[in-house]
Amino acid sequence: MVDRKAIRIVCDLRKDRDTFGRPNGGEPIAVVQGEADTLKLEVSITDHGSPFNLTGCSVELCAARPNGTSVIDAATITKALYGRVDYLVPGVLGAVVGRVRAHFKIKCNGVEIACAQPFFFDVARGVDISDAGATDYLPKYDEHMRAMEQATANANAAAQSANTAAASANSAIDKAVTEIVPDEVANAVASEMAKYSAVSFSVNPDDGGLDITYSY
Repeated sequence: MVDRKAIRIVCDLRKDRDTFGRPNGGEPIAVVQGEADTLKLEVSITDHGSPFNLTGCSVELCAARPNGTSVIDAATITKALYGRVDYLVPGVLGAVVGRVRAHFKIKCNGVEIACAQPFFFDVARGVDISDAGATDYLPKYDEHMRAMEQATANANAAAQSANTAAASANSAIDKAVTEIVPDEVANAVASEMAKYSAVSFSVNPDDGGLDITYSY
């Protein structure tokens, strides 16, 4: 769902701005070129400062763009009795950079009966990124992304190689252990011990180690 910004403005049917103020305080409403349906105007239409009853009426926004073309678009009446109208700013209104002059027109049975105070939109130029070659940023971004992907691939390959080497080493150790025959080890020890007539053991008082003495 689009996160829409809402701006509340009051537009009086009288054009006496000093008496009834100016819509949005006289400040133009900022729009970015190319944006559509992201800005909603919550409008109160008044007559001499009092809510204008819009029952049985329709409301249109009429706008003149900087290139001399016009935009006429329907607004939505939300509370007719209180003159409340919502208007979702379309992309076509901000298609041309510059200042747009606009006002709301009220019709009853298809006949125009009144126009409210005019107000303005300031359309700022948008950033065109449709062409990747138009800037240096996107190619550099892609270059960094490729380098990061390559580094990740290299790290994964190194990890796989290390895992293979570890598995190979473990296999060699297991093989060496399983090939030692316990009986052969015991026989070799017994054969070596038979060379001596006596073997004595004592604890070394200096280092606490075990001294072995062989006698022939």
